[in-house]
Order: sequence, then structure tokens, then C-alpha cells
Amino acid sequence: MRKFRFLSAVMLLTAVLLTACGGGAETINEPAATGVPAETTTDTVEVTAVTEPAADAITLTIWADPILAEVIRTAAPPFESDYGVKLEVAEFGFGAVLTNFLVAAPAGEGPDIIVGAHDWLGELVANGLLAPIDLGDKVADFSDVALNAFTYDGELYGMPYMTENIALFRNADLVPDAPATWDEVMAISRELAAGNGEDVEANQYGFVLPGNDAYHFYPLMTAYGGYVFGQNADGTYNPSDIGIDSPGTIEAAVFFGSMFAEGLIPETIDGQIISDWFVEGKAAMTLTGPWNLHRIQESGINYAIDPIPAGTEEARPFLGSMGFMINAFSENPLLAQIVLSEFIATPEVMQAFFDAEPRTPAYLPVRDNLNDPDIEALAVAGINADPMPSIPEMGSVWQAWINALIFVTHQTTTADKAFPTAEQQITLSIASKAAAANAEEPSTDYEMVNIPGTVQTALGCLDNWLPDCEATALTLGDDGLWRGDFDVPAGEYEVKVACNGGWDINFGFDGLHNGSNIVFTVPTDTGVAFTFDPETGRLDISGEGVEMSEGGGF
Repeated sequence: MRKFRFLSAVMLLTAVLLTACGGGAETINEPAATGVPAETTTDTVEVTAVTEPAADAITLTIWADPILAEVIRTAAPPFESDYGVKLEVAEFGFGAVLTNFLVAAPAGEGPDIIVGAHDWLGELVANGLLAPIDLGDKVADFSDVALNAFTYDGELYGMPYMTENIALFRNADLVPDAPATWDEVMAISRELAAGNGEDVEANQYGFVLPGNDAYHFYPLMTAYGGYVFGQNADGTYNPSDIGIDSPGTIEAAVFFGSMFAEGLIPETIDGQIISDWFVEGKAAMTLTGPWNLHRIQESGINYAIDPIPAGTEEARPFLGSMGFMINAFSENPLLAQIVLSEFIATPEVMQAFFDAEPRTPAYLPVRDNLNDPDIEALAVAGINADPMPSIPEMGSVWQAWINALIFVTHQTTTADKAFPTAEQQITLSIASKAAAANAEEPSTDYEMVNIPGTVQTALGCLDNWLPDCEATALTLGDDGLWRGDFDVPAGEYEVKVACNGGWDINFGFDGLHNGSNIVFTVPTDTGVAFTFDPETGRLDISGEGVEMSEGGGF
């Protein structure tokens, strides 16, 4: 029985793949004839015991975050028994899946399957690390927007299981009716803040959002016609068409900056403060996503989730999708596809994913049967969302974009100067990255080495995570090492190494390019020495009582 199921699945998937390779437009129905016969189906229903896979069973390895890993382990035994395979699930932090996979996969030491974000595709596909996926008839079980997110250069490289986007979260007691436009948001904010004084903590605010958060600013930008990259006729992003300095982007930045200039949004707030203020009733509206939903529900406030207000156009948030991807270096790619189509893409497993971490399901048999008004409201707010660009050029956008926002919200530069400057920086970064990719050997002859992170404001920078702040730049020594000595207040900090004033070349913990943040703890105010070795990519942080460890991703 077990062998028959395995062989049937292999025959079915092989037929699908051969059909796809043939390039014909006609739908092929023959695989149905190779399905499980009636008498075999009856036998399957009668089987109740779950047996361990044989000692010589093929083992497939999956890398996933701890929440998903536990769901897969719990659901796996019946599949393992039926198909005679063993699923080995390893837990990694979200960012660590990517950074470790980039190193392990080319060496033949990576997993067969990884679980990650769709916007990893640009880097992974460009490096030849992912195998295309063909879902066959099951493609109809997934939402189009999620499938599109995992499509790169016309090929599907991931099987999605959820999508997420932000929406307008509103305190319904303070704002009974959902604002339809940003002009209404401004009017409500002025009304609620009319009696505010100098004490920020004692004030009441309407709409609040951090002044350095490009991701959450994006839907406001699109509401006025702004964009990051233009789109081709087929919906793919065009890296030659950069919209960071477009009139719509600048108009949105002027609007957003005016809220700070009027004191409607304090300069000093961050995401954690906003979350606290919203559940405490001090802030009436903000943009956030399902990651804050549980806390808001537990707070007991009367809240509502609405589509993001319009400006001159309809607002479009970014859409993120998570899914399963197959290692191009896997020794068992066909079996890995069977795991996805016959085990993961089932109502039971997909429902378990949702139960463990509620997000809008990409799997329609689960999404269409949900009775969760909050998730449904988030899905409505994201119905026209733009998939986060997965092209490699997106890596050149974030920091220049964030810097421009900071300059505008801190009133240090006007929007019509800050955003064209950001566009120029992005264009140069993309060009330099392309030139570096064509070079025979990566250069370590850096013009600048910096330690951007949460320590920067304490060391004199305008904000944190600025790769071009002169106050935290290191100095090149005669021995080829970059050094900097700083007086650092007691506390816990996270940093990375950024080269040439941007994020294209950056190093994290243990010298990994694009690696995890480096966490260091300073027990008392003291001098701290930072030493970077460009040959190894490693940063050493030393000082009295200073300890280093690995942190999350930025």
C-alpha cells in the first residue's frame, strides 16, 4: 500500500512535469487513469495505525521557523507512514533560514525545502538556488495574488501558504466612522489633538506612524500616485523605472511631513510606542498588520480594521507572502514536490498553519471557510496590494528611502530635495551593484565602513540604522583593519557592518554577508572598540564587560 501510494504520486507528478515541459496549451487529463483504484481506496480508509518509516526510508529536510516547524512535525507521521519517507524539520529564526541557506545550498549541505518570504526570490533565483515548482491541478487551490508573489521571470518558485498586509486600525470609540481619505485623517487628527500640550505622554493623538518606516509609508505614497518601481505589462517590476522621486511620492511625503510639523505626530515615536498608545487609547488610528492583532484583541478596546484611506488615488499596501521553496541542489526534487502537493497542500495542514499563526490563508479551501472577521477585514484591505518587489534591485532602495523620510519628518530637508537625492542614491547603488556582480573578484577596497544599528543615536547620528553616518564611521589602519573607538552608554545594542555608505555590501554575525544582526551588551558606560576585518567580514567588539551574540535580522 505504502509503496503504491508513493509510486502513484511519482507517476502523477512526473506526468504533470512532462506536460509542463511539452509547452502545450491543452489540459491533459490522463493522470486520473493512474490514480488509486477503488479497492485500494477502500483499503486506505480501513488503515488506522500509523507506523514509523522504515530505517532505510528517504529523508527530506525542511528548514522552517519554530512555529511552523512544530505544526509540520505534528502533522507529518501519517504522511511519513503512507509514503515511506522521513521528514526532518530543523528550526531557524526567520532571517537565519535565508542567511544559512545561501551558504549551505551551494555546498550541497542545505535542506530539500525551506519556508520563507517571497521577496527572497530575487537573491535565491539569481544564485541558482531554487528549483521551479509545478502544482499541476492544485494551482487552482491558491489565491492568484499569492502565486504571483512567488512567480519570478515567469516561473513559480514557491508554494504559498499565507499572505499578509497592513490596514488602517481604528479605535471605534474615538473615531466612529472609517475615514475614506487622508484629508479626513488629517481633520480627525487635528480635532483629537486640539487640546494637546508640551507633555507628549499626556496628549491625545489621531493618526500616528513612525517617521522612519518606509514599509508603512508605502500605501500613503501610492495613495498619491507614488511608487517604488514601475511595472511592466505582465505585472513584473521594472528596475529602470524608479518612482522614489515621482510627483506622487513627493506629494505624499509633503503631506506626511506636515503632520509632524504641526505636532500631530511626535518625532520620537517608534513602532513599540505606537502599539502601546493604540491599546491604551492614546492614539486613535495607525497602520499595522496581523502581527499586532493578538495584542489588540487582548487589550479589550473597541477597534475596527478598515481599508487604507485614499488620496488622489486608491491606496495600495505592500503584500507579503510566505511559502515553501525547493532547493535546486536537492537530491530528491521530485519527492520534495510530492511533499508540497500531497502533504502541505491539504486542508488539514493548511488549517493547522492558520490556527498556529493567523494570517490570510493563500490556500483557498481554508480561506473560503474562515469565520474570522479580523482576517477577512485584513484581506479586504489588501485586495489590491502590491507584492513586495522580489527583484534584487529592491535591496538598493530601503536605506535611501528611509533616509529621505527621516529628513522630511524631522524637518531637516524638504521633500522635493530629499526624495530626488534618494532616487540618485538608489540609481547609483543599483549600477555599482551590477558592476560588482560582473567583476571577477569581489573588492574589499571600501571607501567607507560603518557600524549602523541601534547604538547610532547615542553616538551622535540623526537616527539609527544609517549606513552613511560619519559619526559611526570606522578608520582604515595600515594593517588593513578598520577601527573605531567610542564611548558607549550602558545597554544592549544591535549593529551590522555596512560598506560604502549603503546596504549593498553588509556583514552580520560571524562575518556573513546579509547575516543576522550583531548584538552586544555594555554593562556600564565605557569605551568600546570596534574592529572590522574586510577579508573575513567579521566585526570584533571589545570593552570592559562587553559581550557579543547573534541577533535577529534587519
